[in-house]
Amino acid sequence: MLPSVKHGDVITVAVTPNDGTVNGTEATASVTVANTAPVITSLSLTPSAPSAGQTVSAIVTSSDADGDTVTYTYQWFRNGQAIVGQYGSSLALTFCGIRSGDQITVQATPNDGTVSGAAVTSAPVKIK
Repeated sequence: MLPSVKHGDVITVAVTPNDGTVNGTEATASVTVANTAPVITSLSLTPSAPSAGQTVSAIVTSSDADGDTVTYTYQWFRNGQAIVGQYGSSLALTFCGIRSGDQITVQATPNDGTVSGAAVTSAPVKIK
């Protein structure tokens, strides 16, 4: 393993063949270390059966093959429709016309500081 290798680095190797007596022609090859997008491994909402007036929070876990720190962006939905301006990791159910019987979901998108991974939508919770 090379020390301090990170995505975007170019690694070059040069090889010179030798038959025990004389060197052959040197050959080189280069590769750029790719960045792997982060992946959400689970997304759920808590509490799982909220009442109107409570706050619902997204619980998200993810992985990043490169070991980068992962952050998330969020979009909340009520009955399948985006709730304008609701982009945080939690949603207060005290506004936006949310009432008993509504279904709430959240979509989370992971980002490793360079590239975003695939967005994932939670299972819905029904407001009591």
